Amino acid sequence: MNIVILANGQFPAAPQPLSLLLSADHIVCCDAAYDNLLAALPDIPTPLTVIGDLDSINSTPHNLTPIRISDQNTNDLTKAVQYTLSNLHPTSITILGATGLREDHTLGNISLLADYQQLCQQLPVPITPVICTDTGLFTPISSPTTFPSFPRQQVSIFALDPTILITTTGLQYPLSGQPLPSLWHGTLNSSLSDQFSITPSHGTLLIYQTHLPKS
Repeated sequence: MNIVILANGQFPAAPQPLSLLLSADHIVCCDAAYDNLLAALPDIPTPLTVIGDLDSINSTPHNLTPIRISDQNTNDLTKAVQYTLSNLHPTSITILGATGLREDHTLGNISLLADYQQLCQQLPVPITPVICTDTGLFTPISSPTTFPSFPRQQVSIFALDPTILITTTGLQYPLSGQPLPSLWHGTLNSSLSDQFSITPSHGTLLIYQTHLPKS
């Protein structure tokens, strides 16, 4: 089952995230994101689940399942991921609306992708959760990975652990067993062809790819 989790950041407007939203088998909304979804797509037929305190829900259409989770020790996005993994048997998880609006929420949500990767790797059939924005895609990796790409696709590598040694092929600025001492060191790279590969020595990396090539 292809699951889209809709967070309460900037509602997707670009073709890439919108197509993922419309093709989802099930949409899990983080509380107030449900209002944004109904405002943009009031007739969407996809089964819906809303996770949170539910104070913002004014109606309950036939395709909606409300789930009240009042735990204040974690955020609604993490609650939505945990619910999805426990109840919906996902074959893929795409997170939309995780960025935009408040910058602290944006940074927090992106960094949480590394934690969600660890949870998803514990499934009987492991999957990789991703965050799709209007401009690109964030993918967590914890093993050698080859990415489909295209020439001049912009690529950034983020290592939350600066001791990770990284090797790449197919990028304009290659790495060969090198660490990234701070977050900006792996940014603004570029793909040379229809694929590139990244190998971490350990831990989890976050890889960002733009939807469109650099002009």
